[in-house]
Order: sequence, then C-alpha cells, then structure tokens
Amino acid sequence: MINQQQRIHASTLAMNALNIERKNMKTVIIAVIGATLCACQPHYSDGSWVGVVTKLSRKGVIFKSWEGELLVGGTRPKTTTHYDSEGKYAGSTTSMVPNVMAFNVDESMVQKVKAAQESGEPVELVYRQWFISPLTIDHDHVIIDVKPIK
Repeated sequence: MINQQQRIHASTLAMNALNIERKNMKTVIIAVIGATLCACQPHYSDGSWVGVVTKLSRKGVIFKSWEGELLVGGTRPKTTTHYDSEGKYAGSTTSMVPNVMAFNVDESMVQKVKAAQESGEPVELVYRQWFISPLTIDHDHVIIDVKPIK
C-alpha cells in the first residue's frame, strides 16, 4: 500500500520530469526558429553564370516576380521513363537537352537583363542564392548584376 509520503514523492518526480520536458521543448523551439531565420537569408551562395539570356517574363498569380532563363551552352542527357497503360515499365529514352539556368531578377536589374536579352550577346549574370526561397519568387537564384563579356 502506498502511503502519503510516497504519493508526494511520486508527484514531485512527475512534476520535475514535466519541467525538464518543458525546458527541452523550449530549447528545441528556439533552435528551430533560429535555424529558420538563419536559413532565410539571401547569402547562402554568391556566384555568376555566363551565357545568353533567352527568356525574361513577369509571372505570378498573387506575387509578381521577374523570371528568366540563361542558355549557358552545351547539352546534358535527359532520360525519360515510359510506362504502359497498366503502369508497368515499358522502357526509357535518353535525349540531349540544352543547359539552361533559371533565375529571378532583382527589380533594380530588370532593364539590364532586358537589354542583354535583346542584344543576344553573352553576358555574365551575378547572382545571390537563397537557402530557403521567399514565397514571392520561384527560383532560389536572384540576379543582382549584369556584366558584359569582353
């Protein structure tokens, strides 16, 4: 039979365990929020691509953004898998597709990217890459400068 002192001891142990769980949960929540805030910065990666701008358009249903494509030259294989009407594997085909880089354009660079597209000449597009893209853009690479190739 459990006496009054044992009940008090058991309830104290349970309350201490609950406090430890609350502290751990707070730590986990703070860590997740901190990691998310750090990951939502536009400086995950910086770099540049060289090629010909082949597409530039303003897209979006709710959030409009400038998006484009850069033909960087060369080709790469693309394999397509085929299935029959019953969903069984029916083979695959491999074709060569051009190397195209998709990107978003910072509002301040839209005119420079348009000029590069209209010229048809190769340019260097300088970008910043997001680790986690904001909802307002489709691609994690955002063009921040356009440089002519000499």
